[in-house]
Amino acid sequence: MGKYMFIGPVRNSAVKSGPELVLTELHKNFRVSNEKVWLVSTAIQDSVAVFALLKAIAFLIVSRGVRVNVHSSGLIIPLFFALWGRVDFKNDYFLTMHGVTAMDADRATGVNLLLERLLVVIFPSVICVSNLQKSALSKLFNRKRNVFVIHNGVEECVKYVGGGFKPGGVIRVISAAGFSVNKLTKQQISMVKAINSGGKRKILLDIYGGGSDAHFLSEFKERESAYNTEGIYYRGLVDTNELLKKYEQYDFCLCISKWETFNQTALQAMRAGTPAIVCRTVGAVELISNGESGFVVDIDCLAKSMDEIMVIDSARYSKMAKQAHRIAGKQRWENVAKKYEEVMDFKV
Repeated sequence: MGKYMFIGPVRNSAVKSGPELVLTELHKNFRVSNEKVWLVSTAIQDSVAVFALLKAIAFLIVSRGVRVNVHSSGLIIPLFFALWGRVDFKNDYFLTMHGVTAMDADRATGVNLLLERLLVVIFPSVICVSNLQKSALSKLFNRKRNVFVIHNGVEECVKYVGGGFKPGGVIRVISAAGFSVNKLTKQQISMVKAINSGGKRKILLDIYGGGSDAHFLSEFKERESAYNTEGIYYRGLVDTNELLKKYEQYDFCLCISKWETFNQTALQAMRAGTPAIVCRTVGAVELISNGESGFVVDIDCLAKSMDEIMVIDSARYSKMAKQAHRIAGKQRWENVAKKYEEVMDFKV
């Protein structure tokens, strides 16, 4: 039995997502087979959290053989552990990166880029959530040694029921990206408008989520009734648990981005037996076989890429939905935790 410490942004929120979800699930599953597992929050909002972080650092000073897994959300605290890991030879340090700042135009300031470069280059071992991310680190920072890939996980799969797909009918599509420049919301809407103005078969697109692209969200609301007549609806922000249930009501989940290390939405939709439509600039594409467990589209010609989807029949759809569900089942958090344990127990 090993000793493991997970460090990252964990709050007391009932519904968790992003790095917080990954940390919580890893901690929970590691505790099943290991007695000594600690979870330390870097969400420093009060003196109690600061004390807990300082206590963890003091513990590492006097400990030996602890596998420390730091999750990036922000750069300062992970960079501290990157430097600490270079002088602490008694314990092993692993960084899980959930994004790449250099690929995010909104965060790619000079300071952030410098800090990220130091973080990636200095940290003893790095865990990526996709091969897409691993390739980016190699190209951007020439980081190749001790870089591992472990895809994110998903909650226990719901029982696949199926039967909701109507051949020849309206194709029901969900997007959980909200209004975002990176998630290509404008392109999604343009694609639906182009398809619905032409062919016999139509798409109904329901958009869930917030509005990081506030300008476009405001513009949409001003013309909401017109968009609705074109089969495009904004359903607002819902919590993760409700969203997990929503996926079951749709035929496909649209998961496209300019660039994204993974895309948890794709896996969560597949968990419900709803195939995902992804692009090659999304890490989750690595879990999907085009035309068999979902579809891979070209973001430069979305409407054209949807041709095959628009003519899918019920037999092929049923086979695809079952395959998507099986793939998600293999990505249960307990299986992901085992992969983390294998990597962290590997002597680098």
